[in-house]
Amino acid sequence: MGKNGKKWKETNNLAYDLQERYLLYGTKCDRVQQWRIKFNKDNGKLYEKEGNFLDRSETFWQEVKNLFSDLQINEGTMESIIQSANDLTGGLHKFNRIVFNIAKNNNVVDLQQDEVQGRLEDLVFSHLNLFEEYDQFQKDRDQFLNQDDSFELISLFEKITQNEPILFDEKNPQHRKLKDMCFIILDKEHNLRILNEIYGKILNQNWIKEVMAGLRPYTKAFRDWQHSDRQESSYLLQNNDLKLALEWLGKKPTPKLEEGEIEFVMTSLVAEVWAKASPSVQSEAVLLIKTFRPSLQGKNNYSDFLLREILQWTTSQTPALEKLLGWVNESEIPVENNRQWIESLVRSHLKTCNAQQLSEYIDFKHPYNHRWQELKKHDENFFLTLDRFISQKNINLDEETLKRLKETLDINPPIGENLNRYETVTNFHELVCSFLYEKLSKVNTMIGQKEFDKLLDGIVTDAGGDLESILIFDLTEGLALYGNRELKTSNPSLYFALFGDGDEGGEAIKGFNYLLNIESALSNFGGKTGRGDLSYSIFKLKEGSMMVYFVKIDIPIAICFIAAEGINIGNLRRHGAINISKIQGAIS
Repeated sequence: MGKNGKKWKETNNLAYDLQERYLLYGTKCDRVQQWRIKFNKDNGKLYEKEGNFLDRSETFWQEVKNLFSDLQINEGTMESIIQSANDLTGGLHKFNRIVFNIAKNNNVVDLQQDEVQGRLEDLVFSHLNLFEEYDQFQKDRDQFLNQDDSFELISLFEKITQNEPILFDEKNPQHRKLKDMCFIILDKEHNLRILNEIYGKILNQNWIKEVMAGLRPYTKAFRDWQHSDRQESSYLLQNNDLKLALEWLGKKPTPKLEEGEIEFVMTSLVAEVWAKASPSVQSEAVLLIKTFRPSLQGKNNYSDFLLREILQWTTSQTPALEKLLGWVNESEIPVENNRQWIESLVRSHLKTCNAQQLSEYIDFKHPYNHRWQELKKHDENFFLTLDRFISQKNINLDEETLKRLKETLDINPPIGENLNRYETVTNFHELVCSFLYEKLSKVNTMIGQKEFDKLLDGIVTDAGGDLESILIFDLTEGLALYGNRELKTSNPSLYFALFGDGDEGGEAIKGFNYLLNIESALSNFGGKTGRGDLSYSIFKLKEGSMMVYFVKIDIPIAICFIAAEGINIGNLRRHGAINISKIQGAIS
């Protein structure tokens, strides 16, 4: 039988139709059949497979001769047609019959033996539609579609079509599937390769790209990006393409992905949302997402669209991104309203932070943060200083330190402006800034209060005993606002009479808001008589005096100078006249 019979036996596990490529035909088949008749007469006995091979060869050769029986064709041309058909079809029975009919209907039988192969190949490739109708072809083609591992299968097939050596691995399910298809074989090196050239022509690179595009909406862009060593940003996904890619990654069950696919989609997402960030900052963001994403995927209601919301909330600030990813990872993700939930999550964490902690969420290299950069430049420990001051741990700051801190605060003019935006901030950075501005404002107020306390205590001290206290009073609410702080130690009974023990005012100032009525009545009297509005009044007490200045800043207030018994009223008036403008300026 020779080597054809041996190969036929070795490949007997293939589909029955495929074995025609090894069958005998022409003169060789006729001679073997004559030998078989003599062998049988001599009582020779063939193995079952050998007998089957010879039977199949005889049937095949007779079928071909019958097909061309109505034509004049020499045996050499006939054998060339069969050989060319097998080369094109890999011996696939139905495909061979289509090729034979193409040859018969297009006068290939009239060609010389050496002209057959080229002409027949041209004809076959121009009639590919005839082969696509074959049910075995449709079955093989559909193996690549609608499977859990379709993308892996088509990716592997693409490498085979490009003649890339793919060493067969029995443990690989995709390798096994390809090997079982009727047009792929193992070569001598045990690599997977295409046997049937017609399949290769139909299932070409264009078909592969079309299938891949259906399986992965971003395949071409992903491959181009890979080929650019993951550097060319023009290949990254945008808009609806990116949306489709995020939807694909979220499919259940989770699709098997090529190496680098997640990085490609996440790089596209970061580039779209953080478009103004530098490439290095974008790379840091992608690395953070790749680090957190596996654990986030395990949470209920997670979707990669949540990453878009997180990126939008953190606005190119990698410290904020890292912190927010961590907070989300520690939380239960709601079914809907992700943006509202993220805002609530950020607020709940930031409101418990001190200034030092808030500053850790600021990227000091980012141009948006130039104000905070200036603060750090003035004082590396600026935020720690704020916290200590707020917590009263720096209550005894010396005058020089207090002055320096006040100057540092003054380089940030929009303290008040940002506080007004506190409830309408739209991202993590703005919210951090709002909380920091709130602390700055508090410190600013505390510094002003300390300076104000110092002013009032200084006025009383400089009066040389003429004054015991200065009281600043809210005339609309009847409450004491300020008083010189040294009074608490110098005259405790007067202090508690004015300010009491807690938030309520002392017993001595009940009814003090009636001063507003006195001012209105006397100003009205002055206006009617031509003597003008009341600017101050002196009240004589049983054991002392009180001089009251009526001032309106945001609210009507009374600034009261209180003197003990025996103090000259002229001195009281002089101290009031000298200091009232200082006090008004400090309050303003």
